[in-house]
Amino acid sequence: MVLSGLGWFRSKALFPWVFGGVMALLGLVELWRGRRGADRRVQGLTVAGLVLALLAPAAQAVYLTVDQRRTERTAMAELAGRTAAELVWDYLYFDGGEETAEPRRGRLTVVNFWATWCPPCVKELPMLEVWAATHDPAEVRVVGVTSLYGDVEDPAAVVRELAEIEGFLDRAGVGYLNLVSRTKDNQQAYAVTGMPSTVLVGEGGEALAYGVGIAGTRRVLAEAERRLGELARSPARAGSGG
Repeated sequence: MVLSGLGWFRSKALFPWVFGGVMALLGLVELWRGRRGADRRVQGLTVAGLVLALLAPAAQAVYLTVDQRRTERTAMAELAGRTAAELVWDYLYFDGGEETAEPRRGRLTVVNFWATWCPPCVKELPMLEVWAATHDPAEVRVVGVTSLYGDVEDPAAVVRELAEIEGFLDRAGVGYLNLVSRTKDNQQAYAVTGMPSTVLVGEGGEALAYGVGIAGTRRVLAEAERRLGELARSPARAGSGG
């Protein structure tokens, strides 16, 4: 139980907040009690605790960045050297047309894993929609991937969750293709351990970049832009365009 508690504090990066706050509180209590011979020690304890607590937001941001980068490296190491798995789905939303059933075919594909319960996903979906709308789908395509998190054996629960997903996408103004699966097979195939996660898949189906969080998604989009620029400058593409 103790180890589980420590793991939870680590996962939430709460240690600087809690430890610094406790240190400051103990120091203030000692100062209030007016214990003799301990003024300097208690003042030092109080100041150290306050500094630690005040620096907690920066420490938390650094921790989350380092943790996300480690997750990205681990995922890329798992996906490297093999063709990215074909995505599976049970329900499709928006972006109709002849190629609705094929998320990637001879083009770059930005695959974004998200969930309705994920606050960062809420923030980045409009950004992805703007990016998708300003790029030629023949060159690069954005595909959203989520799954059902409720009771998939209860038809009424499935209907409610699908309505929630569709309403969520509609409110966010998302028009690019989104795949919804009853299982977590897509997340497992792409080594997804947190939301949002974004993968850039190459024209040949290989994973080119992996991002976790909103900052990770921005890095993946930047890499997609770089790749698109290289493709536009390639002799084969220039010859076909002329």
